[in-house]
Amino acid sequence: MPVAMAQTSTKRRPYDATENLQTFISQRNKFGKRQKKLKLTPENYEADIQRLNGSGPLAPKDADATKNISGICWK
Repeated sequence: MPVAMAQTSTKRRPYDATENLQTFISQRNKFGKRQKKLKLTPENYEADIQRLNGSGPLAPKDADATKNISGICWK
């Protein structure tokens, strides 16, 4: 028994090579217009180091109950 194809009312646009090329070129040029990241100077790196050193030590991620985790594992 042959399967009937569904009837659709969508019309396809005719193939136009110039339109496709223009679309491709416009999309490719969008990537070139992105702002480039600024390169950091040694002074910028030094300022970042000073800022991070001044923030103090980081808080431990572990809870107080996990201090003796090796003893718990050996039980």
